[in-house]
Amino acid sequence: MNAVLHTMIFAAIATGIWFFQELYRADWAWSAPVLSWWSVGLFGHTHIVIWRDRRRVTP
Repeated sequence: MNAVLHTMIFAAIATGIWFFQELYRADWAWSAPVLSWWSVGLFGHTHIVIWRDRRRVTP
């Protein structure tokens, strides 16, 4: 999966969870850990993609 697509999907779902949590005045205990772990994975994925692409570039 492309890192940019992964970031866009994360942003859309995180915003949707936040929107519906505010709309229904819900206290979803699961949302913070899920989004936290997903953001850690996204951070790692982005760094792997950047590292891999930097190795391919030859001056």
